[in-house]
Parts: sequence; structure tokens; C-alpha cells
Amino acid sequence: MITGSGIAKDGQLIPLDADWGTQAGVDSVPIDAALKDRSRFLYALNSGTHEIVGFRVRQFDGSREPISSIGGLPLFAFGLAAR
Repeated sequence: MITGSGIAKDGQLIPLDADWGTQAGVDSVPIDAALKDRSRFLYALNSGTHEIVGFRVRQFDGSREPISSIGGLPLFAFGLAAR
């Protein structure tokens, strides 16, 4: 699960999703994520499913929408790099 929160005017954290997170897939176990500064795309490395899942980050509220995935990563993949 990938969590997301915003900051209310009173300084409290507020969830971007009803359950404080976006599912990255069943048994996904996200271990790394990459988001370029001011980018609208987030990528998560899921060690449980050996894939990278892409999300579009909505500008108006910061919520995330799954857009793509690529599987077949080696069992020893352990990090992402973004540019």
C-alpha cells in the first residue's frame, strides 16, 4: 500500500484516500518509489509481484490513479531511480 496525505489549514494530516493508501496490487509489497519533483507520475517497485507499477498523481488533490505496470523483474530487484 502506498500512503498519501495532505496538510489541512489547521496543520493536521488528512488522508488522500479513504483508507490512507492506494493499493499497488494484491501481494505487491512496495519497497521503493520514485516521483520526480513536480511530476505527475509516481512509480513503485513491488517486491512481492516483481513489477513496477505507475500512477498518475492528480494535481488538484494529490490522489493517485494506476496507469501502467511492467512485470518480469528479477527476484533481486531492490531499488528505483528516477530522473
